[in-house]
Amino acid sequence: MDNQHNQKNIREEIGMYFDRQLSDQQQQSLLERVNADPAYHRVFNQEKEIRDHLKQKVRRPGVSPDLIQSIKDNIRME
Repeated sequence: MDNQHNQKNIREEIGMYFDRQLSDQQQQSLLERVNADPAYHRVFNQEKEIRDHLKQKVRRPGVSPDLIQSIKDNIRME
């Protein structure tokens, strides 16, 4: 059970790294662990591959210029 908890913590920390939620010092510390610890290295690479795949394969729908202008107009009115 402790190993599962540790894996969950590793995944959460690496997710925070890719989501840019860590300070510079925390990022550096994580990258040092990734280089030194095979478990961190494996999870880091898996997460990177998943995110790279999603960026390449998943297309976001376009937004019409009218919608953008409407949002801008609403912001200005407030």
